[in-house]
Amino acid sequence: MSNLQINTRVRRLFQYLEDFERGKIQVPPFQRDFVWNNQKKLDLMDSLKNGFPIGSVLFWQPESVNSFDMVDEELQSVGTYQLRSKNNDFYFILDGYQRLSTLFGCFIDPHTTNLHRIESDWKKEFDIVYNLKDDNFEFNRRSRSDLEIYRIPLYHFVTSERFYDFQTDLTGANISEEDKREYIIRYKNFGSKISSYDIPSIDLVGGTIKEAVDIFSRLNSKGERITEDWKVSALSFSRERNFRFGSKIDELFERIERYNFFTSASDRKSKRELILQCVVSAFGKLYFDVSSASRELEQLALQSNFIDVCLQAMDSIVIAVQFLYEELLVLDSRLLPYNSQLIFITQFFNQQPHPHRTQIEKLKRWFWITTYSNYFTIYNLGRQRTAYEYFKGFINDELVNPVFYDKYDHFETIEFPKKIAMNSVRAKALALFMINHAVRNNNIMHSSLLMDRDHMHYDLYRIFNHMEIEEDTNISENTIILVRERSVYRETANRFNFFELFHTLDMGHTENLFVTAEMVFQYNRTNNQVEFLRERLNLIKSSEKLFVESLNMQYEE
Repeated sequence: MSNLQINTRVRRLFQYLEDFERGKIQVPPFQRDFVWNNQKKLDLMDSLKNGFPIGSVLFWQPESVNSFDMVDEELQSVGTYQLRSKNNDFYFILDGYQRLSTLFGCFIDPHTTNLHRIESDWKKEFDIVYNLKDDNFEFNRRSRSDLEIYRIPLYHFVTSERFYDFQTDLTGANISEEDKREYIIRYKNFGSKISSYDIPSIDLVGGTIKEAVDIFSRLNSKGERITEDWKVSALSFSRERNFRFGSKIDELFERIERYNFFTSASDRKSKRELILQCVVSAFGKLYFDVSSASRELEQLALQSNFIDVCLQAMDSIVIAVQFLYEELLVLDSRLLPYNSQLIFITQFFNQQPHPHRTQIEKLKRWFWITTYSNYFTIYNLGRQRTAYEYFKGFINDELVNPVFYDKYDHFETIEFPKKIAMNSVRAKALALFMINHAVRNNNIMHSSLLMDRDHMHYDLYRIFNHMEIEEDTNISENTIILVRERSVYRETANRFNFFELFHTLDMGHTENLFVTAEMVFQYNRTNNQVEFLRERLNLIKSSEKLFVESLNMQYEE
């Protein structure tokens, strides 16, 4: 039977500050990182000034503190201040960490506290002042000595002594009496709000970590969705193994960033579920049978082998991304045709971390066939499950065909795309084919992309131009893909003159751009850009057709 007790308290803001300073509030190692932007911090101060409620906070005191070695000293930082070591009567902060970190960072007086803070981080994140003149809050980007008399650091409002100092300074200031009165009124009003501001808390006492996390999920005071891996981090934390699931996922994104995979914050947020699906698959779960990878991981986190399987899966994801980048020239995650391909390939390397060349070539062929055939959209759920089983058979036996054919012994492509678009699998297939054609046929070792990314030769700044030819086509509307360091994106021909480019290259290079000597000769004679592009388009189609047919697929123009 559970020993968990739930209590409620209402305390003043300054009492929370005192508890933090005395080490009575600690940060659990599975706590989410501080992520509030500056506007949210300013909005919180406006709520305090107006006397608006900011919601309750949630604390948890484990059942047995002495046996619960869950305090990681390196993580005990709130508002950039390093907290004291735990005492025998402390609580973990579960919900409210963003709000309390902001309050602590802004209202602790650095001149009276014994806690150490990281000065540069504090200056950037929490050096907020109350502008009495404009009656608003703002970040101070000046030195403390340059502050005007009406810009007051927030920690001045916690003690009454600062108010008397302010009045004394104001007396001799060259300011109108009307402004002085207004400043004093605003100072007193806000100071009064801070000294009497109440914050309710819900205190969980005793019980297990699973119970605490479950309650947190239901009592999240602001009604916000809990991050995908927060509960997994809580349930699987190991100080001995230095394992915090959420941090390991963040580290994984950093590891694959060098391959241009999910480099932005928005990419990482949108693709986090995909990464979690890759991890779930390492436990033998079919990813399409799992409605939520994070919820599945909550159950898996209770297994004794959870950490080992996760770490191996994360290493496999890195190898899979490296394979896509180096072997298939997926130079940017936006060029990945299907998310499912990453899951399958991760599963392959999870079981075959050191495959030989024959396996690699068959895996590459599988990638091209599944890309050109719309493999992951033509099958229903039952057929997808069968396709997954075929692929797992190939992992264990290289003689097995990893591609599942339902009714026929070959696939066919959909029609040739009219433009390059990153939301079209067929267009991505074309772009990848053209990139591979340019790099492979130019005898450029692709490892140079990794070894010398900042000084890549112009040969790798390839242009891939493709258009639907019509008699009245305007050349400025042509779609161009520029393959550059860290990005693959589209531009228009009027920003980069394609017809000037091939004049600067010898014919050995232009052929990699699907430009023949005959096309150059004819263009120099007629200066007919539309005819030139028509010929180039036909050459692209014929070259791609040969490649597709080598995959035992039917090519649809």
